[in-house]
Amino acid sequence: GVTFTKNVRFGEIKSIQQCSNNFAISKYLIHLGLFFKDAINNYNLNGCLAIQTVGFTTTFYISILTADSIYTMIEIGNITVPSAVSNLRKYLIDLDIIFNILYIYEQRC
Repeated sequence: GVTFTKNVRFGEIKSIQQCSNNFAISKYLIHLGLFFKDAINNYNLNGCLAIQTVGFTTTFYISILTADSIYTMIEIGNITVPSAVSNLRKYLIDLDIIFNILYIYEQRC
């Protein structure tokens, strides 16, 4: 059968054309913050993970409820996604960042 569980991860992905649109990027970040708040409240979570990708840059955030009605959103990592197959080795350089993100996710969410 189908099993439904809580979602503790969210994402926003925008095209490379929006890289210079700081207003739109900030608006999407606020959307992620609202998703965080709702998920933490509705599912009684310790924290949530969010991913914001704009163009080839992916930024990871974690949000936790630090006190009553006080939510903290922290950037925990930033990687550049390779733009071509020939650049896939770049992921090896970013492995320590990715492992740190996974560790923080496991500890807080």
